[in-house]
Amino acid sequence: MSKNTKGRVRGLNYGVSGGALALAMAFAGAASAQTAPAVAQDEVVEEVVVTSFRRSLDAALSAKRQSVSAVDVIVAEDIAKFPDQNLAESLQRIPGISIVRDGGEGRAITVRGLGSQFTRVRVNGMEAIATTSDGASANRERGFDFNVFASELFSSLVVHKTAEASLDEGSLGAVVDLNTGNPLAGKDGVTLALSAQGQYNDLSKELGPRLAGLLAYRAPSGIWAASLSAAYSKQEQVESTNNTVRWAQARFNAVGGTNCFTTQNSGGTYVPSDACNQVALAFHPRIPRYGQVTHDRERLGLTGSFQYQPTDRTKLSIDGLYSKYNAIRNEKWAEVLFRSNERSITVRDYTIDGDNNLIKGTFDNAWVRIEHYERELDTTFYQFSANLTHEFNDKIKVQALAGLSKSDADIPYETTIIFDDRDATGYKYDYTDMKKPVLAFGTSVTEPTNFQFAEFRDRPSNNTNEFKTVAFNADYAITDELTWKAGATYREFRR
Repeated sequence: MSKNTKGRVRGLNYGVSGGALALAMAFAGAASAQTAPAVAQDEVVEEVVVTSFRRSLDAALSAKRQSVSAVDVIVAEDIAKFPDQNLAESLQRIPGISIVRDGGEGRAITVRGLGSQFTRVRVNGMEAIATTSDGASANRERGFDFNVFASELFSSLVVHKTAEASLDEGSLGAVVDLNTGNPLAGKDGVTLALSAQGQYNDLSKELGPRLAGLLAYRAPSGIWAASLSAAYSKQEQVESTNNTVRWAQARFNAVGGTNCFTTQNSGGTYVPSDACNQVALAFHPRIPRYGQVTHDRERLGLTGSFQYQPTDRTKLSIDGLYSKYNAIRNEKWAEVLFRSNERSITVRDYTIDGDNNLIKGTFDNAWVRIEHYERELDTTFYQFSANLTHEFNDKIKVQALAGLSKSDADIPYETTIIFDDRDATGYKYDYTDMKKPVLAFGTSVTEPTNFQFAEFRDRPSNNTNEFKTVAFNADYAITDELTWKAGATYREFRR
C-alpha cells in the first residue's frame, strides 16, 4: 500500500461514524470477490480532510497533549453544539468546574471547590473582569461573571488548571482563556452562518428569542481575512417560591393560654413552664413566606476580527468585543417576621414533630409584612486588542500584544418598599408537607388600611473595572525538544 493510500484510510478512520465504517467494510468484502483494477504506483489519491464535531474533539485533544501543564479545551464546534445560555454553562462541562447560578442561569464558576475570586480570566490573551450581580447584591469582588457573554461569540475556551511560567500571574483556582474568532482559519470567500432558538417559560407565558449570526470573508490569496459575529437573547423568567429564611429557637410571649413572662409583649422576666419551655426549645421558621421572583434579561454581544498574514511567518490580528447585558430582578413577598419579634407573639396552638420542629401552629400578634424589591442592572463590556506574531526563522519567534478592556456594571436603582401589619391575629402555618407548606396570614393582605408604611431602601451603585495591557514574548528553539521562552508584561488596572 502506498503512503497516499495509507493516509486516506487513516482519514476515513477519523472522519466517518461506526455505521458508515460497517457499511464501507461490507462493500469492501463484496468488492474483494472481484478482480481489483491495477493502480499505478505514482497515482495520487486525493487527501481526505476531516471536519465537523469529530475534528473539534481531535483539536481539543491535541491542545491538551501539547501543553506543558494541565489544561482543558473546548473549541468552537463544541460550543456551537451545546444548548448553553452563556459561557458559564459551557465551562461547567469541563471536569473539576461547577457553576453558581442566579435565577436559573449560570453566572460564575468554581474550580475544585475554589470560588470565582480565585480564578483569573483572560479575553484574547488579556486579563479582564466582567461583573453583574449575585442574587440580591452587586458583585464587587474579583470574580468574573460569565453570564455577560453568549457562548456563540467565542471560538475556544482554555482552562489552565496548573501554574506555568508563561502565565505571568498565578491563581489558586485556574486561569481561563476566552478566545474570539479566527477568520484566517476559515474557508476562502464569504461564510455566513445563522441560528435561531426559543425558550418558553410556562409561568411567564413568554417565548424568549435567541439569535446568533456570523459573517466572515477570507481572501483567496489567504493574506487577509475578517469576521463579524453577533448574538442576541431575551428571556423573561418567573419563579413561584416559598422559603423560611432558616429555622431558629426563641421564647414566645405566651403558649396555649399560659403566659411565659411576668409582663405581656415586652419587658418582665421569663416564667418557666412545660408548654413555654417546649415551644422555646423547638425550632420554628424565622420568616415563613410566599414569593414571586421575576428575572427579565436581555443580552447583546458583538465581535469583530481582522487578520493580516503577508507571509507564513508574520501574522497581525486586531480584535474587538462588545457586550451589553441588562437584567431586572423583581421580588414580591408576603411574609411573617418571627425573627426577633417572638417576644410579642402568642402561640395559640402548635404541633412539634419528632425532630423538635414546631412544624405547625396558630399565632396572634404576628408581624405580617408585604415586601417589594426591584433592581435594574446594566453591564457594558468592551475590549480592543492587537496581536502581532513574527518568526524570524525556524528557531526565533516573537509576539507583541496590546489592548484595553473595560467593564461598567451600573445599578441605577435597587429599591425595597415594606408595609407591616404588626398585630395580625389567627396567623397559621403548616410545614407538614415541606414541599407545599400552607401559610394563612390571618389578616387581609389585600386591604391597605391594615398596613402601615414601615421601611424604604434604595442603594444605587456602580462597579467599573478597567485593564490596559502591553506584553512582549519571545521563543527560542534550542533543539527540537527544548525551547526557551521569556516575556514581559505591563498592566494597569483601575477600579
